[in-house]
Amino acid sequence: MFAKSLLTYTTISSDRFNDLIEACQLFNKRKEFLKTALLGKTVGVLFTVSSTRTRASFCSAALKLGANIINFGPDDLQLKTGETFADTGKVLGGYIDTLVVRTNNSLDDMKNLSLGVPVVNAMSICEHPSQVLGDYITMQEYFKRNEYFEIAYFGEGNNTASAMAYFFCRLKNMKINFYMPKSYSLPKEVVDKAKSFAAKSGSEINIFYEVPNVPEKADIIYTTRWQTMGIEHSDLNWKKDFYEFRVDKNLFDRFSKGNQSVFMHDLPAVRGDEVTWEILDGPQSIAFKQSHHKLTGAAGALLWSLT
Repeated sequence: MFAKSLLTYTTISSDRFNDLIEACQLFNKRKEFLKTALLGKTVGVLFTVSSTRTRASFCSAALKLGANIINFGPDDLQLKTGETFADTGKVLGGYIDTLVVRTNNSLDDMKNLSLGVPVVNAMSICEHPSQVLGDYITMQEYFKRNEYFEIAYFGEGNNTASAMAYFFCRLKNMKINFYMPKSYSLPKEVVDKAKSFAAKSGSEINIFYEVPNVPEKADIIYTTRWQTMGIEHSDLNWKKDFYEFRVDKNLFDRFSKGNQSVFMHDLPAVRGDEVTWEILDGPQSIAFKQSHHKLTGAAGALLWSLT
């Protein structure tokens, strides 16, 4: 047994990246044989912001793999009184085997925690690694293939979008187009890093600051909540920049390959903002199946980190 941190897709070696995907696939296909895979292990769960799916999926995954759980709330640790992340990590390393963290803090704070205990990034302001693990399993399961996906993402260049850019550009034969308002686009350093991955893998990433009149058809139409983690944008009129990127029936029909395409959303959704009800609740939406596979992504991350 050995432990590794899952903080960002930018630093994981190719072999370990592939191992992570295989861990998710293993749980998805053979979970009944993994009931004791983490027996005797203790997983700490530290969420300093609200969560439904991610918290539940990691706690459920840990239990299904035989681990024990210690839940920490936003006010439970001495971080609240000024203890450093590094000191907290060193202390927790004596009690638990890995720490699952969701926070509005920077990735640097997670790195400091990981000085004492392996850390799994269950979403930070910069990246949401576990989300795209479940997304990829959902795509594999639905399309019954592992590559040649064409993805069209509409909306904000947020932490989920960053994780998608890194993740899918590390895979072979993928194409991901991001359509987003220029003021709310992916940071240049994220795009540059993703393009460096794509240059090696043979995949493709493109950024558009408007919705083109002549669309490129996609297998997956994907969007996320416009206000990442529910944080209001400072510009009081910010929504006007997003309206053309709303996934409604017209946009979906223009960019989809008819009945061959699906709609995905990382949830929670705001019907009427980033997506209309007829798409989210429609026959081509697999958003709630995708949500189920957050459990698969969480289990894969825990297996990868601890075994």
